[in-house]
Amino acid sequence: MKNKSIAAYIITLVLCIVFAQSNAQHADTLRGIRDTLHEVQKSMSDLRRDVDRKGTLTDKTFSALSTELTMASWVLVFFTVVLTISGFIFGTYISRMASRASAVENTVRDLFNKAQLIQTEIEKTENAIKNNIKSIYDQLKKAETDSIVERLSKEPRDISNLCGLLLTRDLSKENFIELKSSFLRIAGKPEYAREEFSYRLVLFQHFSRESILADDLRDIFINDFTPFMNSAFENDIVKSTKDIFSTLTNSGASYFKSVSNRYFEGLQYSKYATDNSVFDAIISTLNSQIKAVAVYRALLGNERLLGSKMLYGEKIINFYHLNATNPDFAALRQDIEATLSRMGILALRPFFYPTLPLPGTKMGITGTRATLILSNSGQTASQLTFTMVSAGITLIQMNHATTSANSETRIFTVDFGTPPRTPRS
Repeated sequence: MKNKSIAAYIITLVLCIVFAQSNAQHADTLRGIRDTLHEVQKSMSDLRRDVDRKGTLTDKTFSALSTELTMASWVLVFFTVVLTISGFIFGTYISRMASRASAVENTVRDLFNKAQLIQTEIEKTENAIKNNIKSIYDQLKKAETDSIVERLSKEPRDISNLCGLLLTRDLSKENFIELKSSFLRIAGKPEYAREEFSYRLVLFQHFSRESILADDLRDIFINDFTPFMNSAFENDIVKSTKDIFSTLTNSGASYFKSVSNRYFEGLQYSKYATDNSVFDAIISTLNSQIKAVAVYRALLGNERLLGSKMLYGEKIINFYHLNATNPDFAALRQDIEATLSRMGILALRPFFYPTLPLPGTKMGITGTRATLILSNSGQTASQLTFTMVSAGITLIQMNHATTSANSETRIFTVDFGTPPRTPRS
């Protein structure tokens, strides 16, 4: 813009000079033009100085801008490098995180699948438990039982604390071996009488058969059954009875007579002395008239068993429908009459034995009671009572008595039930 202004002034000046030569009249004008030109020159000088000054300022400005741009360029380069590195690092981080996220996703998927499998197994286990809860309970109870028996093998005296548990459990043959071993370590020692009773009670209810078949245990086991019979429930005494008599199916066994007598002696004085289920168990287990009579014959001569022998004889007669023509029936009758005769009893009419004569008396006595005629040859009342109780007969009442010069005959009502316990000689 300034160059154009200078050119305009110069052109104007030239025109003025031209006009001055052609017209002298314009002298004043020329003077004005000179003055104007002078002013223009002065202005141009000022403008030139201003231009130079501004050019210098512009150069400085450009230089400053160049410096700033250089700095900005370096800053841009720096930030570019930083951003590039950061981008690389961030990209690497993002890549790794993506890989990890993918791995986590796969892990989560695997865990979810495993969780589903576990849930399925849990449901199967739950159903198995629900459907087999009794079997599982039995297995747990058996494991506990085995643990109890193992403890007794280490400390046999602890049976006093554990007896109740063992009586309620189902025990195995392996348990019998361990229990027998533990028992024999304390058997026969007076200071362990309580513990011995507990062992024998467990053996009676769970291992009667095994105990009789064990040569080292039999004699101890069959010694006095009564307290163990009295401690048993009816199902227990029936089971033990079947186990015991299952060992007597072979009448040739060396222990046949001793076991038979000891069992009936124990039964005679127990609360099951007249329990039909016990006698039924004996008959059904022997499962033979010959074997049943053989057991009865093993009791011959044992006057302590009058009551239980008669009840057992009744069962044999009724079960096998024996009559007076049967030789086994005759043998039973002959033994009973011989036993009564040795005791001074003249005649006996139990409800199951109507063939024995008893003149002047009435029938119709039921249950385990019978009518008895006894010749008291010199026996006192106390001697008579002891004799009867020892035979397993309870004197209920005296119905009639007659006295002659030589003897006194009494008629009694007697009971083959549970008599008072008397000590054995």
